[in-house]
Amino acid sequence: GLRMLIPYIISSASRVLITYILSRSDMEFDTDVDQQPNQDNRPLVSVLIPSYNHQQYIENTIKSIWEQSYSNIEIVVVDDCSTDNSWQVILDLEKISPMRMKVLRNERNMGPAATINVALGISTGDFINLFSSDDLFLPNRFEGALQCFENNPYLEIVYSNGRELRDGEEGKRVHDNGVIKLLSKLPLKISNFLFTNINPFFVQAALINRKTIDRVGGMDANLLADDWLLNSRIFHSFSNKRQYCYYDQDVFLYRKHDT
Repeated sequence: GLRMLIPYIISSASRVLITYILSRSDMEFDTDVDQQPNQDNRPLVSVLIPSYNHQQYIENTIKSIWEQSYSNIEIVVVDDCSTDNSWQVILDLEKISPMRMKVLRNERNMGPAATINVALGISTGDFINLFSSDDLFLPNRFEGALQCFENNPYLEIVYSNGRELRDGEEGKRVHDNGVIKLLSKLPLKISNFLFTNINPFFVQAALINRKTIDRVGGMDANLLADDWLLNSRIFHSFSNKRQYCYYDQDVFLYRKHDT
């Protein structure tokens, strides 16, 4: 999954924004990618999915996006050289997708953070939702968060909530009351918390303005705790509480695997 809980001591050099450049030789393009322009007046949401060895889950993951009531969505799936049948499943789904869908396959295994950067580079959405290839969206995932953006021109990221999913049974919420309370604090308080604690934020439940991700430089491909650093960079870049909010809705199911 996207979420890693191990904090790292970050040097100032690691906060420098790095432009991630990929040559065509690093990836395999699907030539049937839909390149039609966005003709919908509503904001385009790009759902970015790094795929690796989730052949038994990724079809349901993608279909949970197809079933959304909000339809102006661009699905971007980048397979990181899966050794199972994931890539073929993705290609088959791309052929029948009812919404725009871009698929790529890395020519070599690059890890989840670098793979997300590839997906980000070919996406065109106004808003970004990073997602895992084994998790599931719940119905009406986007309307509430997008309304928050419409109501507040200063807003850059909306966090929502989700539920754990184990053996087909939904469990506790992924963001408990402590996390919700943390999101009501000033950005400096949150930034300091993130640099001294494990990451409590599930990026799958966040809808992010594209300009925000571009400003902080995307994912850091050199670290394992990639979403922790992304959250840290985002809050480090904020100056006031108008730039983020919590919207109290369960928007996804976080699959828990037995270890």
